[in-house]
Amino acid sequence: MQLSRLDTIEAVIRSIFYFGIENVAVLFHTVCVIGRRWYHNNTLNDWIMIPIRFFKQLYFLMYSWTQYYKWRRDKNTSVEEFKHQTIGDGFVRGPCPFLNSLANHGYINRDGKNIKVEDLLIACKRTVNLSPSMTMLVTILVSMLVGRYHPTTGQLCLSLDDLCSDYAHIAVEHDASFTRRDHNEGSEAWKLDIDSLERLKLQSKDGLNVKEMELARYRKQLPIVEKKNPQFTFGIIQKFSAWIESTFIVSLLGNGKQVSLDALQSWIGNEKIPDNFKQRKEEHGVAELLAKRFKLMYIGNDLNISLRDLTDLLAPLRANKDAYID
Repeated sequence: MQLSRLDTIEAVIRSIFYFGIENVAVLFHTVCVIGRRWYHNNTLNDWIMIPIRFFKQLYFLMYSWTQYYKWRRDKNTSVEEFKHQTIGDGFVRGPCPFLNSLANHGYINRDGKNIKVEDLLIACKRTVNLSPSMTMLVTILVSMLVGRYHPTTGQLCLSLDDLCSDYAHIAVEHDASFTRRDHNEGSEAWKLDIDSLERLKLQSKDGLNVKEMELARYRKQLPIVEKKNPQFTFGIIQKFSAWIESTFIVSLLGNGKQVSLDALQSWIGNEKIPDNFKQRKEEHGVAELLAKRFKLMYIGNDLNISLRDLTDLLAPLRANKDAYID
């Protein structure tokens, strides 16, 4: 969808205003959830060790960059190593079909456990040509919020089932998903809901692709139909995650303007990288994906701040402390 010049100016102004408020909200949310998690899980000694842990994790981040650039230089891994395999005993998966697909192909640990930053840097670059800065930004935020320390090295890493807990729902996972049920609708609500996927595919008017306008307008209406859930939460933080998800679908799984129904079925339904999938030659960078996200939000008429958006920021403070206990 091409915006007119006046529409583009309006979208930019509203995006700047929204982006400013959103950054403050994300910072407030991050401090709340990390603070409560640390308060309920750590001893006095853990608090004393915070400076040491900070520099230790900074070292691991620098090490991740070196491992990524070492891979960029060598690139000697055979494609045969990345064939799709079914889930084995002891494997874990989460609510993100993209990460599940990477694990099913072996681009990250097939068991879905203890995934390091360098693993995701290389996997996202190799598969969808996502820029290392964008990968690092998302990975660090999610790892800080829900990640755990590696059992041997102490490096902050992520297991896919870390995204399934009550705490993860408070911190990063959201209701009104495209293809998952709301968190409180069962212990396995994080798994694919086939009916939800079919409703997403039905947004296609041509029966072949879901265009960005169709995806954006469907994304906007999803929270409206969730009245049946008394614990439903969808404020500015949840919108932050949901619209990034929307951007990734249309840009990483599609061509930036639309995503095919076959791609949706493969990536999301089967959690398998399509056989005919070809990554874009140009790298998906932070600025491009942010611009696409705000364009989708503008098309979906969701560049608005409501009183509910702001009051939902208090959700981490209202949550029962048991949700924060590891």
